[in-house]
Amino acid sequence: MGKTVLIVDDNDALRDTLHRALGTHGYEVREAANGLMVMEMLAEAAVDLVITDYIMRGMDGIELIEEIQVKWPTIPVVLLTGCLSADAAKSMLRGRAHFLSKPVTLSQLLSTIRQVLPALLLAWQVF
Repeated sequence: MGKTVLIVDDNDALRDTLHRALGTHGYEVREAANGLMVMEMLAEAAVDLVITDYIMRGMDGIELIEEIQVKWPTIPVVLLTGCLSADAAKSMLRGRAHFLSKPVTLSQLLSTIRQVLPALLLAWQVF
């Protein structure tokens, strides 16, 4: 079974597109429309990676990253946004998550996922 990726976005069409695309590349994909759903899902089941939008109703992507870091610090996060410059996003994230600008291509997303997940596996092998 592939690694589990949780896609968080309040745009149903984008979540569906990413779900289908990542599913065809061997990832098990789960979806959440908002940060509250993510908190409930992570409390119930393990996830290898979270991919989240920045602007969402309720909890935004930065707030979600902060919550994940507190409760599940080993889960890596990729932030997708079309409204922040790369410099602004990197400043806000301060190394807490990876960042991709929208529109993102599937190859960019897959490349980022491949970079993040092997690093996670190596970190666990050290222990």
